[in-house]
Amino acid sequence: MKSLKNNLKPILFILFLIVCGCNSEQMKEYLPDDDKPGAPMRSYLKNACEGNIDAAVESFSQNLRRSPALLREGLKIVEVFCKENGGFKQLDVVTTKTTNDSAASVKADLVFQNGEQMPVEHQIIREDGKWKVNNPFRK
Repeated sequence: MKSLKNNLKPILFILFLIVCGCNSEQMKEYLPDDDKPGAPMRSYLKNACEGNIDAAVESFSQNLRRSPALLREGLKIVEVFCKENGGFKQLDVVTTKTTNDSAASVKADLVFQNGEQMPVEHQIIREDGKWKVNNPFRK
């Protein structure tokens, strides 16, 4: 019974937001980070900066994973660039524009350990219920 009650809490919270008149953009603020369009950007950048290229590849769309050698080469360039700037610190999402439930544009600032920042912007798509980067290495 306790498990059922805990499982209902997120559903009841979302229903509360709907009843109160929150729109879908406002409700996205309450989603867990891994359910937001910026999540795959954060994941691939953090993993690439730490040299976890295989894990970084998982953040990309199936279409981009069809050219694995090119994708891996790009991720290795990201890794080198990160190391030159002291490593990954965080990704600050600046804006997210969702065009529909399966596509979004995300602008963010990649922050390095040395304090340097680099603006990044990617198109994100939803595949099999998860957000994936669809155009890497774009400013």
